[in-house]
Parts: sequence; C-alpha cells; structure tokens
Amino acid sequence: MQLREYQEKATFEVAVKLASGRRKVVLQLPTGGGKTVMFSSITKRFIEKQTSDVLILVHRRELLNQARKTLWKGFGIPTQPIIAGMKVVPRSRVYIGMVESTLKRIPANIGLVIIDEAHILSFAKIHDYFPSQMIIGVTATPLTANKKKPLRNYYDDIVIGTSISQLIKDGSLTQNITYSISNAIDRKALKIRNGEFDEGMMALAFSNKKAIRACVDAYQRLAPGTKALIFNCSIEHSQLTNQAFVDAGLPSRHLDGEMKDEDRTAILDWFRNTDGAILNNIGILTAGFDEATVETIIVNRATMSLPLWLQMCGRGSRIHEIKAFFKIIDIGGNAATHNDWNFDHDWEVMFLNPQKPGSGGVAPMRNCDKCEAFIPVRQIICPICGHEHPKAEIEEMDFTTPHTNTRVRCCARCH
Repeated sequence: MQLREYQEKATFEVAVKLASGRRKVVLQLPTGGGKTVMFSSITKRFIEKQTSDVLILVHRRELLNQARKTLWKGFGIPTQPIIAGMKVVPRSRVYIGMVESTLKRIPANIGLVIIDEAHILSFAKIHDYFPSQMIIGVTATPLTANKKKPLRNYYDDIVIGTSISQLIKDGSLTQNITYSISNAIDRKALKIRNGEFDEGMMALAFSNKKAIRACVDAYQRLAPGTKALIFNCSIEHSQLTNQAFVDAGLPSRHLDGEMKDEDRTAILDWFRNTDGAILNNIGILTAGFDEATVETIIVNRATMSLPLWLQMCGRGSRIHEIKAFFKIIDIGGNAATHNDWNFDHDWEVMFLNPQKPGSGGVAPMRNCDKCEAFIPVRQIICPICGHEHPKAEIEEMDFTTPHTNTRVRCCARCH
C-alpha cells in the first residue's frame, strides 16, 4: 500500500526520533488521516529490519479487527490476536490485543509496542511492562482526561502528521458546517466533577421535554432527511431521544453497549443500508466506527473533553459521493468551548506544555443571523449562505469577555 506524502513524512520523522534515542514517541494525526495505515507501515518496516517482534494495543474489538484487516490486506502481514481465555499465544512476528487480555499473556521478544488511541489513560500501565522497548503512541488528540497525568509524563517527543484543514483541502476529509443550538441547555448550570460534567445530572438536564424537542426540531429544520449519528448522555436519555424521533415519524433506532452482539450487528447493518437513518448511541461509536454515508452528527450532550468533541464530530468527516459536506448540530455548547471541529490546534505546544494548552484560547464564534451556521465572530459575510452581517454590529461585540455559551456578548438584538 502506497502512503500519502504526509504519511510518509511523518513515519520517517518517527523513525528518526526513535533512532536518535527518544524511545517513546507520540504520533498525532487527525481522525480520517490514516493512523492505522501509518502504524501498519511502521510495523512492516520494523519486522523487515529487526529480529524482535511488534505488539499493537487497541482498546476495542472493532479496532482490533480493523487493524488486523489493514495489516493483512494493505501490507501482507499476518497477525496473532491476543484474547481472553487463551492459555497459549502462538508465535508471531506481530501480535495485537486489548490491554487487560494482553497483560496476562505478554509475548516474549517484543521490541516495539504501538498503542492506538494513546491518550486513553488505561494504557498508562503498559509503560511499566516495557522499560526498554520502543513505544509509539498513536492518537488524534495528544491530551489525557487527567491534567495531572499528561502524555508528556509517558512520552519523550511528538510527531505531528497533518491538520484537519489540510486533509479537507487535499480532499481526504469532508468539509463541515456547524450549527450551535443556543436555547436547549444552559451549559453553565451543569455541575463538573473530576474535570467532566456529572453524567447523571447532565442526563437529567438533557432528558427534559424541552431539550429533547430541541434536538428533534434542530434535525428537522437544519438537516431533514440526512443520515444522522446522535451522541447522547446515557442509555435512558438515548432511548428517550430515539422515541421522540420515532414519534415524529422518522427512521430512528438506539444502540448501546449492553445489547447482544447480534442485535448490535443488525442495527449497524440497518443504519449502513438505510437512507436517512438516525442512530442514537451514548459514545460507543466515537472510535473504530467508520461509516462514510453519515451526513449529520448531532452532539446531544456537553463535554469538557476536547478529544471527545473531536472524535464525535469526526464520525461524519469520511469522504463519500453522496455528500459535499457534513453537518454538525451542537446541542451542548461544545463548539463555543472547544472551537469548531476543523480548527487547527497547536498539538505540539499542547503536548510539550500540558498545563498551558493552546496559545490564545477559543476564537470568538457566533451563529449566522440567517442560516444559523457557527462562524467566526469577525466574519462579515457568512461563508455558508453568503449573508452579510452589519459591520457596525460586529464592531460593537465584546471580545474581552470569555464566552462559554453559544454566543459571545454581542449587540442588543443578540443579548
């Protein structure tokens, strides 16, 4: 399989850093940039030049199967899965497994460990088991959920692959239009525990009739008839939201991790093969789920996590002939907090200086007065619908007040 130019460049940079003595390196690449292809290519080069073996760690079964398929079909590399219940792990040059199953049966002769979705802290324990091996942590967002345990504590350096905006420009990802719904939830009223919104209280807030109605109305107004993936707060909230869509006469279903494998497979097949299908879930489709026909992402929850926000939105970014762009409908004020999905974050600065993420905060944004798209506040002409906002109105905006809701403090009409 031939790598793209940016993929070849990034894998070369990783190799250079490892060769220079930086034993643990993060490889950052946006969702949709081909992380699996890249670490598969690195695996091939390693086993061709070294006598030691490669261990690839993932956190979900879907990712395990996806990686095995890419390694075999793209690079001709057979892999040995490590799964629960195995008493003996057959010999292989490349092993792949999930953390808990692998730690109980670690193969000998491992020289390189590749950790997919390396920002997930459940992988932190892996570093203790491999004190001398080279480790590559692959992630779209090199930030952990715990500010006291940043990736900088575990890795020596980082390689930045490319940006979302460049992938869009190259035609590798689909452009987005984001709509921020400002009248459904008061984000500032939600309580925060351990750096994230309290899930129980958030689910109650998003489950009230007004909020659920706002979600259905937003879909019908902004993205009617499109195939939509909805991220909800809890199983009960997801079921309530699903029922509201069904009651509105829309083809909607609910999916959660408690379902049997055969039911889950049947629902995903239905979603894949049904035009205008709407699928409610509570976060199990944030990673390892690639369905290019998704046209709309509805984030029907709030989150303090930038990685989670980007992962949810990225599920709609795959290229497909049926769409020239995809839509993001943000119910929880996330875009105003984390910036739009296609914003280019300085990941190197955020990795090297974890206590000071970013270099200027979130750029002020607002809803277009005509089409409701979420656009930079200083942009006079909306890039989505072409509506021209009065220059005097923009000059009156207060840029000194940090905005944590869906609008900055603005003119008398907005405020």
